[in-house]
Amino acid sequence: MEKIRLRHIDPAKKTVTIDKGRYQTLQNAVCISLEGKEMPFKSLLAATRAYLLKNNIKFEGSVSWYLAWVCIHMEAIGEIKVDRSKSPHKIGLVCKN
Repeated sequence: MEKIRLRHIDPAKKTVTIDKGRYQTLQNAVCISLEGKEMPFKSLLAATRAYLLKNNIKFEGSVSWYLAWVCIHMEAIGEIKVDRSKSPHKIGLVCKN
């Protein structure tokens, strides 16, 4: 299995390595779930679980743990933004033109 080293928004923090297929599955779910809207992590988690169920994707491991790390990585590489000005924080896609 091919692995991917995830980045953190704080370069001083430790990171993790996960299976590239798991990363791509959750990255796709995040992009589809956030298309045209922003939502808190809890709602994104529910949307991701619904995406996995709808598409008959069996996911081994804790969806919430993997999703948290995928979101941290996606923020670190500029694919999503997190609005921390309010609580709960809202997550949205970054438009790339």
